[in-house]
Amino acid sequence: MWETFKGRNRHPEGKPIVSITKAGNIGLSANVVRTFLGDAKYATFLFDRDHDLVGIKLSKSVDENTYPIKRTPKDNYAMIAGTSFLKKYGIYPQETNSYTASFDDKNKIIVVDVSGLVGKTGKKDKK
Repeated sequence: MWETFKGRNRHPEGKPIVSITKAGNIGLSANVVRTFLGDAKYATFLFDRDHDLVGIKLSKSVDENTYPIKRTPKDNYAMIAGTSFLKKYGIYPQETNSYTASFDDKNKIIVVDVSGLVGKTGKKDKK
């Protein structure tokens, strides 16, 4: 009898997924890139402390608060270096985590709920 292998493709096509890596990068799935990014080349990070939400505000121009968005040539993935942001708010996972993202049309922000991850730095306490 055949058994279906489950586990490889945890993110079916069409779901907007944002990953936060243990190395401190913020990855954007193809769906996020193709649906939300448009011609944005930069992002500003936002954090809602009351609801443990990460916000990624997109921009076409650089300023002192933006980070470059690095895309793959076919727009099937993008990455933003977010180490300092993640450390500042205690969002530094022990392993890479993926989250379903949404888009706040009013504020033009990609929103990611990171509740349960905040305060877990992945760093071992020094004794």
